[in-house]
Amino acid sequence: MKRLTYPALFLLLLSPALLQAEIYRCAQDETVIFSDLPCGENAERYESAKGISIIEPPPGLDAIAQNNQAFVEQRQQRRQQALADARERRRQEQEQLQQRYQVFEAIPVFYRPNPPSQDCLAAKDFACRAT
Repeated sequence: MKRLTYPALFLLLLSPALLQAEIYRCAQDETVIFSDLPCGENAERYESAKGISIIEPPPGLDAIAQNNQAFVEQRQQRRQQALADARERRRQEQEQLQQRYQVFEAIPVFYRPNPPSQDCLAAKDFACRAT
């Protein structure tokens, strides 16, 4: 496996130099044509002065970036504030529920040790039920 790795790596590194195509510049009737094949008798080999073309950024790009950064920061602050508000509302709701349950716990529940008998309930005698 190692025997194939090194030659393959060498060929990969060498391939851009081998595959670099020639560019020809031809002028035909006030029109300039660039081609990878000679396009006529007046074709001349074109070599770029620079290897990489660099596009200059538009003016005011720093101001746009600062405005975008300020917008993102404001949005994050609004989200954090909304989360804090939601947590506070939830805490207040929990407190209100706890207060309601405390009121219900304070109401005394009376236990009737002697419930009315089935005969008393069937007779629909309210005096019997009170005892």
